Amino acid sequence: TPTPTPTPAQPKVRSKQARYDDVFHGSSRLKKEDIEIFEPPLGKGQFGKVYKGVCRGLEVAVKIPNFKVGGPKFDMLLNEIEIMKKANNPHVCMFLGATHDRKTDQIWIVMELMNGDAEKKAKEPHHPLSLRLDWVRQACQGQAWLHDMPAPILHLDLKPSNILFDSHGLFKVCDFGLSAILPEGERNLQLSRMKGSPIYMAPEVMIRGNYPATEKSDTYSMAITAWEMCTGKHCFSEYRQLPPFRRDVHQNHKRPPLPDSWPEEVKTLFGQMWDPKPQNRPTLKEVVAILDGIIPNLEKKEQTERMKGKIRDEVAVTFWANHFADNEKVDWEDFYPCFFKSLNRDVPDDPTELSSEPDAGSLGNATLAQLKRFAKRGEEEEKKVETELNRRKQGQEQTSQENKKNKDKDTDEEEDFHFDGYSATLRDSIPELTDPQRELLCLKGLLDCATQSGDEIVDCTRFGQFVAFFGPFDEGLLHRMIDLAKRKYFHAYKTAHESANSLFNQASGTFLVRFSGNRWGQLVISLKTEDEVKHYVIQNENHRFRYHQNVDRWWNTVPALIDDHRDHLKLKNELDGGPFLSLFFDTLNLDVGYLQGDDDDEDY
Repeated sequence: TPTPTPTPAQPKVRSKQARYDDVFHGSSRLKKEDIEIFEPPLGKGQFGKVYKGVCRGLEVAVKIPNFKVGGPKFDMLLNEIEIMKKANNPHVCMFLGATHDRKTDQIWIVMELMNGDAEKKAKEPHHPLSLRLDWVRQACQGQAWLHDMPAPILHLDLKPSNILFDSHGLFKVCDFGLSAILPEGERNLQLSRMKGSPIYMAPEVMIRGNYPATEKSDTYSMAITAWEMCTGKHCFSEYRQLPPFRRDVHQNHKRPPLPDSWPEEVKTLFGQMWDPKPQNRPTLKEVVAILDGIIPNLEKKEQTERMKGKIRDEVAVTFWANHFADNEKVDWEDFYPCFFKSLNRDVPDDPTELSSEPDAGSLGNATLAQLKRFAKRGEEEEKKVETELNRRKQGQEQTSQENKKNKDKDTDEEEDFHFDGYSATLRDSIPELTDPQRELLCLKGLLDCATQSGDEIVDCTRFGQFVAFFGPFDEGLLHRMIDLAKRKYFHAYKTAHESANSLFNQASGTFLVRFSGNRWGQLVISLKTEDEVKHYVIQNENHRFRYHQNVDRWWNTVPALIDDHRDHLKLKNELDGGPFLSLFFDTLNLDVGYLQGDDDDEDY
């Protein structure tokens, strides 16, 4: 006797009343008086409206169907609720409960509140591809969870409008009205009719009289959905009738065009996901694993491209991306060790740091940035800083009054100076500097790190400008910086207006050199002539310099160019008072307070 063919397991059929009782009288039952809804509705469609509401103190979404209990639409609603109750995953929209008002025959379904759907989010133009692929990855995680349940759940209607996101940026699969729960152990379902939206429907599900659905059908739908989420466009918008669309997709294997700018591994993944043969498509669980490998590398490439708009030196871009990712601002104390190490230099001690046992005078003269860093060393240091800050607060009014009394008084007290936000007396400041410490302080000043809050921040745009002036980003960068910074005529970020004021009463032939504020990487010679102050641009091309009238000759450094143009431009007297002179000479002019100004050049 031949062995009979086993009959596939069939899903357990529950009566509609049992399903109703499970939702409206079971653990998910809610009281209508516990729910408050707010007009206007968040959205509406052919099945009803969705409102923002509050249930037991929690902000929620309340779906109110436009149909009554019973009928095919009610079956779809029960089906959706059953699936959401089974799915315990952060990337599946959460069902919270339901209520049925028998008097009005009105149903209220309470779900977690979402902020919007992927269809609208995808149209926002500023999101990079890596982020969009992460949205896709999250949606795949949610549906893959449903596929891998003991009784697998096929969505059968995946599309951008059925993928929502919450206030934390989590993307979640929703709308399971057309979904199907397979019997345990089964992986496919023979549909009696075509289900879902044709644009997103797998070819094998679209063919008349066929309609076999598997988890790979959802993979195809997710591919079309992902294309729209990644491009912000609607696919197949040229079609107005189903037959030609169905023919082109099924027989001619037509798919949306993949942008040339996409990485090859992304294009390959899409090709696999919408492969004509279901067996060749990856599962959504496999898609998640592939995206886990693609997204970090793509993020790094995108970070590098974004930095190129602010940092134009390729090596400097790589340095910033490797150490600080896409952060546009970083703490100075995080920046400078990485900077020196990248140039194969030992990291110098910051001479402006407080000692391990600072006296009251040192604490009193310290800046907020110094105190903040000192407080991070331990509890005892934190207490000392707290005491000092309280002292400053309490003495603020008294100091103000004393300043008024003494404002006209001429004293012989030690003179103060300011360097990049640091105030200190000359005697107690930094009497013995090593060459690396001079480099560090000069670097800090040129990067203009001090902020009004007392923090010390390095901005990537300012860093990009710094490298443009002194680059390339190689081991000679600091030498080139020092070679210019120690010149008496170098006034860094002084503006055209400030330069004109400084030179106005000077003798003819007095000059200074400064950065141009409106020409990337260029410098300017500001020169007092007999009648006016003129500004001459020093062109910088690939870190070689020339005065613009010299067509054929380039100089490797700005000081060399200046020396060779002293006679031609009548550069007689260097305007003293550069911001970094006190690092190199016995002078009191250590002041970079004007670094914040924007240039208003009228150079030529």
